[in-house]
Amino acid sequence: MIAFEVYGDPHDVIAGVRLITPAVSLGSVDTLIQHPASISHRIVAEGDRRSAGVSDRLLRMSVGLEDVEDLWRDLTQALSAPPAAPLRAAAPAASGQPVAVPGPAGR
Repeated sequence: MIAFEVYGDPHDVIAGVRLITPAVSLGSVDTLIQHPASISHRIVAEGDRRSAGVSDRLLRMSVGLEDVEDLWRDLTQALSAPPAAPLRAAAPAASGQPVAVPGPAGR
């Protein structure tokens, strides 16, 4: 089990991995990753969470049986990827429901 903080949005890192599996619980033969602040610690008050060392940028990863070089490559590409564009509302579709589309980065 390893834990580390990221500079950007931890959800972007989780969305960027391909070999490592996003999970709500950790412990498997597969490598799993989670964002505790939005999963296991989401109901804990922010101050209590921070004093316990669970920041908003913390990721936890349970390392499985995959080749270590494959895991490093997957994690490195996810950490190096540009941030995902935020979603913004667009004009309603033919159904009359709004459609979420990627917005300009940085907004």
